[in-house]
Amino acid sequence: MEDLQLADLFDVELQLLRDRETSAEELRRRDRRIGQSIGADRRAGERRGLLRDWVREVQKGQESTGERILRAFHALGWLLSLFGLSTGMGTAAAVLAYDGRRPVNVVHFLAVFVGVQLGLLLLFVFSTVLWRLRGRMPGASGVYGLLRQLLDALIRIFERRMSAERRSVLAAARGRLRASTMVYGELERWLLVSLAQRFGLWFNLGALATCLYLVAFSDLAFAWQTTLDWSAEGFNRAIDILGAPWAWLYPDGVPSLEVVRATRYFRLDESFGAPARVELYGQWWRFLVLSLVVYGLLPRASLSVYARVKLRRALAGLRLDHGEIASLLERLISPLVSTRAPVAEDEGAAPPEAGVAGSVPSSGQEAAVIVWGGAPLDENAVEPLVAGRFGWRVRSTHAAGADDTRHDAEVISAVAGDGAEAPILVVAEAFEAPTREARAFLSRLREATGKQRPVVVGLVDAGAAPPARDDLAMWRRQLAGLGDPYLRVEALVES
Repeated sequence: MEDLQLADLFDVELQLLRDRETSAEELRRRDRRIGQSIGADRRAGERRGLLRDWVREVQKGQESTGERILRAFHALGWLLSLFGLSTGMGTAAAVLAYDGRRPVNVVHFLAVFVGVQLGLLLLFVFSTVLWRLRGRMPGASGVYGLLRQLLDALIRIFERRMSAERRSVLAAARGRLRASTMVYGELERWLLVSLAQRFGLWFNLGALATCLYLVAFSDLAFAWQTTLDWSAEGFNRAIDILGAPWAWLYPDGVPSLEVVRATRYFRLDESFGAPARVELYGQWWRFLVLSLVVYGLLPRASLSVYARVKLRRALAGLRLDHGEIASLLERLISPLVSTRAPVAEDEGAAPPEAGVAGSVPSSGQEAAVIVWGGAPLDENAVEPLVAGRFGWRVRSTHAAGADDTRHDAEVISAVAGDGAEAPILVVAEAFEAPTREARAFLSRLREATGKQRPVVVGLVDAGAAPPARDDLAMWRRQLAGLGDPYLRVEALVES
């Protein structure tokens, strides 16, 4: 069966973005209908296949936005390739320019086509290692922490001129960006790396083609010159080190000490280091071409292949269980019923099955419930509401948000230790906007329970009534600023 493609993933996330403006009732009816048509009840464990079939069903008859994005991505890749090819050809032509009087400077060639490229590759490797160690090495996290602080400071300067509503929207956008980076950061990174390598690969191909053309169809003379106090013997040792990768296989590809001595050029009197045969001045071309291939073209080609492999692995390794996808999969397999106003399921519909992995609710899961700030919900009503809305059994019930920081810390500690994968439901009153204390509590809860444990904020109004649509949207916008992809806000009671 066809797997979830990158274009499908773009379509899924873009559709979830559009769905934020759609009512919960409309989404539930649409997705349950689609769930029945694609057999979601029977395929509860096929997360990737369900997402693929769902988004194609939603966008049936429309051109795939994900396909357009991929076409634009490939077009940008080819533009970078053409730019790299022309830049490489132009750079090689400039470095190898020979007017018949002054020879081509070998040092200049090596600096441009070996030194600069090795420097860029080392910078890439260093940044990759530093990024992976940022959580374990104080210095690495300090670098990225400093950059984040500088960026936050700049954003705060702009926020001072904004209204409270615009600041809230900006905070939500920043939070969603952080959440997206947490979920798709590895995929985005290798997309960009694979794109960047197109330029580097074609730059070297253009430079190599130009070098071979000039060597074959013109009479180049090579020499080396530098203002540094570098003896011919010292320069020859450096050349031997650079030529080590191929010297054992092709000894003629590394200039001898005789050639190095004879081709040293002194600019002031326009003389060479020692009398030599004219043909010696052309022997450098093998070494320069091999240097370009070994230190420029091959690393870029290898990194390009490596980036593609990592990109495929990043796509295949996506968990696809963050909050919005969990809500979607829940809608695909849940019957059209409500704890307030039951609606008959379509005839012939099969009952939902348990077993969707990860954050998707199932009757086999147990949840820890936290009632926040005296939410208007009778303790005896918690378990039937949770079972009816999410299909979860209540594992434990706690109360928090009563202006007792120590007690809140004890609740977080108790919940964090009662099961690594069990979902956490925080019941809150929808009418009250999420306070700073509530947001801080959710942040501490996330730190204690890990990055990927599902946390659901279930909203309810007085008398176990469904929350108003505006209140639900307000809570989602406010909590989006936390940048937590595994935190979602749902109506505990639906109308």
